[in-house]
Amino acid sequence: MADQKGHIWYTGNFAALIGRLDPATGQVTEYKMPDERARDPHTPIFDQKGTLWFTVQGGNFVGRLDPASGLSR
Repeated sequence: MADQKGHIWYTGNFAALIGRLDPATGQVTEYKMPDERARDPHTPIFDQKGTLWFTVQGGNFVGRLDPASGLSR
């Protein structure tokens, strides 16, 4: 999934991370999940404010990542 700046976002299902690829530079940034129950983030989507929301399949909850700060919950 691409954000407004053209970065590609993906979930590392079973790797407990969300990743961002900058196609212009090839740089990959990984955001590890702060909760051990969030070992399988999945199905990312951005809201209108730019917050990335995702499901956590095995944990049975929804998480969010603020791309500006890199903080997730």
